[in-house]
Amino acid sequence: MLSDWLQASAILPQADLTTSEAAIQVSGHLLVRNDYADKSYVTAMLENYSKNGNYIVIAPGIAIPHAAPGSMVHHQGLSLVTLKHPLNFGHPLNDPVCLVFGFCAPDHEGHLDMLMDLAALLEQPQYVTRIQNAATKEEILQIISE
Repeated sequence: MLSDWLQASAILPQADLTTSEAAIQVSGHLLVRNDYADKSYVTAMLENYSKNGNYIVIAPGIAIPHAAPGSMVHHQGLSLVTLKHPLNFGHPLNDPVCLVFGFCAPDHEGHLDMLMDLAALLEQPQYVTRIQNAATKEEILQIISE
């Protein structure tokens, strides 16, 4: 369940950002601030986006920036940045993005577990809309815990 990995301190609602790179960087810094990963993980997230492009935009309005599992990751964790103004990440079908779920896992199993939990949430568009419109961290956590 997503609520197992997402703490209030790793959520930034209604962020006023202007680039996809800034959104990725902020989502990564939330992971670092919560001791889920080293600062080098943020650099790896940005490099992954630069190298591999828009595949991180997995559904309309949803991006999941991440880097490969490994030693940069201390604990499996999730961050969430909701965007005040949706941003283009270069995806032909799923732009613009309004929810940025940064995540990290120390191994491939944890990586897949989190992806499956994210997919379960994204299958329910009413939750996505509610999260997008939420004004507070507490409201977001309540929605994700339902």
